[in-house]
Amino acid sequence: MNSKDVDALYSRAIAKNELYASNAAMIDYDKAIEIAPNFSSAFLNRGALKDDNGDHLGAIADYGTVIEIIPKDEITLQRAYANMANSFKALGDLEAACQNWKKAKELGADYVNAVLAEYCKS
Repeated sequence: MNSKDVDALYSRAIAKNELYASNAAMIDYDKAIEIAPNFSSAFLNRGALKDDNGDHLGAIADYGTVIEIIPKDEITLQRAYANMANSFKALGDLEAACQNWKKAKELGADYVNAVLAEYCKS
């Protein structure tokens, strides 16, 4: 594999993550982002991996980067805001979680309705 091929690194990271090799996946996501610092999908997936590994602050930072990079892609923004909300919830910050779930909902993420109803009464 060409170690400078961003798409190959990204794809390999996904495969490694599916095989529960999260440290190896993280290395490939990091390398893909180093080569292509505006690769929003790599940030989104790396954020999810960080969340899975308990690094919720790191995940929030990656989701924030996605929001900065691609302000016009509603589907990816929905995922970034919803995932960021989940990270805030994991940290016990329901106010920030609700703000992000509401933003995801504004962008069309109807799948957050259940968590909004459960955690965000106002």
